[in-house]
Amino acid sequence: MDIVGFDTYRKRSADDFFRQEKKGRCSNKVVGRITGVREGVSTDDEGFKTYSYDAEYAYEVNGEIYHSAGGQSYNRAGKIKVGGPIDVYYNPEMPRDHYVKGGKGGRTAYIVCLIIAGLICIAAAF
Repeated sequence: MDIVGFDTYRKRSADDFFRQEKKGRCSNKVVGRITGVREGVSTDDEGFKTYSYDAEYAYEVNGEIYHSAGGQSYNRAGKIKVGGPIDVYYNPEMPRDHYVKGGKGGRTAYIVCLIIAGLICIAAAF
């Protein structure tokens, strides 16, 4: 039996742990460019769809160009400015090992959904 949102919380906690570990390795910073927007769709057990948008970006280290996506998840595509700058933190020993700081909106929407689900459960109990 799944407690509402517990599996997602557990996954996010693991993601946060690995992100902290990566931050220790990725000590150099370079400014990359946002090259596009990737749309993600997830559907819950009731068929409710949630959309998220991640930046696709490129960054250059020692003359080599790297491409990646993610790290900045938003609930609206318009928040991501294609052609705009993005700070990329990378491992100087292995530049492909990198991270970007997360966007806004995804975590807030998640917390609001948890609160609403909790209120529904409480109301259903009465």
